[in-house]
Amino acid sequence: MGPDFRSRVKNLQIIMKRKKLDAVLISDNNDVLYYTGYSEMSDEKCMLLVTIGDDPLLMVSPLRNGVTEDFENAVLLGRPKDLLNVIKPYKTIGFDEGKMSARTFIFLHKNRVKLVPSSALIKKPMIIKEPYEIDQIRKALKITREVLHNTPIWNRKEIDVARNIKIQFLRHGVEPSFEPIVASGRNTSFVHHKPGEKIIKLDDIVLLDMGCIYNGYRSDITRMFCRRPNRQQKQILSDLKKVYMGILKSVRNGVSVKKIDDTQRNVFKKFGYKERHRFGHSVGLSVHEEIGPKIKENMVITIEPGLYLKNDIGARLENMILIKNKGSPDTLSKF
Repeated sequence: MGPDFRSRVKNLQIIMKRKKLDAVLISDNNDVLYYTGYSEMSDEKCMLLVTIGDDPLLMVSPLRNGVTEDFENAVLLGRPKDLLNVIKPYKTIGFDEGKMSARTFIFLHKNRVKLVPSSALIKKPMIIKEPYEIDQIRKALKITREVLHNTPIWNRKEIDVARNIKIQFLRHGVEPSFEPIVASGRNTSFVHHKPGEKIIKLDDIVLLDMGCIYNGYRSDITRMFCRRPNRQQKQILSDLKKVYMGILKSVRNGVSVKKIDDTQRNVFKKFGYKERHRFGHSVGLSVHEEIGPKIKENMVITIEPGLYLKNDIGARLENMILIKNKGSPDTLSKF
């Protein structure tokens, strides 16, 4: 069964009523997809107007004039003035402060439109994943697993390995969630290394961070490889597994995110490492979504501790997990 867009919009309208908003302007393409099913090309922008009483209004560029035939409640907007005319009847309007363009914001502000920052409000219904969404994420992970297992890494340049990953995803009919990270040797000590010309040697420690998009939903995993591990490499990989399990044990329905952050900090300290980034993030239509203050049932999040020795080597393990009502989470990326 597919997504119930009407129910999603209704959930947003309930939150809008509580916050006393007459309307909300949604300008993140992924959020528009969530509430309508409309998927815009990455280089095009669209907006969605959600009001309390009416069906949401999809607003697209005049270059996308075919959309008005597919969506009953859609209009073409060419100029900022057109947007102003559409929202004129509404007094207090929520907007996504992280996605609305500066040009649009300045124009609306000059025209005395009362704008209320509402990014968290817009994204709140997206935190808990529906069965349909979980199924799409599972399918994205299935493809990711196949690509990972069919990716040759030894005696190849990092950039060529990254390119091969992208080509494999395209052959599966999907796109990468993000630019794959391929790091080897000393480059693993950088959190977000850009794959370069370095050739991956048999005695290197290697990090692959990758994922794909299936029907809009994303996967995100990180794996380590070490063919001829020396003592240092064995130690950091052993520590990584212990750190990962120490954090995972603290992740349960109802637990505060702060408590998990504190757990990670304490586990890192126990093994003599410095914390470089948070324990993880939520994943859905975006690869990095906010988790919120507490872990809740049917959230899909990552656990991704990273251990980094400055100017030496690093190691990171990232899995996607599904929060259950009771007990330990389900690991969705068991590969």
